[in-house]
Amino acid sequence: MSEESKPIISPYAYVGLRISDLPPTIRKTIRMRTRKYSQRLIAEVIEKVTKVPIHMLGHKTRSRPVVYARHIYCFQMRDKTNWSLKEIGASIGGRDHTTILHSVKVYHDLNEMEHSFFELCNIIENEIDRLSSDEYYEEFKNKQDCITI
Repeated sequence: MSEESKPIISPYAYVGLRISDLPPTIRKTIRMRTRKYSQRLIAEVIEKVTKVPIHMLGHKTRSRPVVYARHIYCFQMRDKTNWSLKEIGASIGGRDHTTILHSVKVYHDLNEMEHSFFELCNIIENEIDRLSSDEYYEEFKNKQDCITI
């Protein structure tokens, strides 16, 4: 069959189908995209991996471990939840939305420049993704969705 005669399948063609009707590779991709992220899950994973207590994210301290954890928290909340910048700022000690934007920018800069920060971010992101899947999410579902930092 020549390149011209192959039918073009639009991704929109799958809209009316059930997930069970799709090929296994597409089903797996769709399931991977339907993760359930919560502020509590993100904060607890960051606390577990960085060993920085959750309540320290809201403090004004400038120690490197706390600042790194705060940058990671801001980025993960921005990336994985639908919280506004103002809500993210309020969750870490009443910071302004521009502070959150700056924190996300610094996160990207540190990710490119510091290998240890890059590895830490990968560990945290993998753990958040693992725990947000359906089988692990039940543990967090019954807990309070938001925590005060």
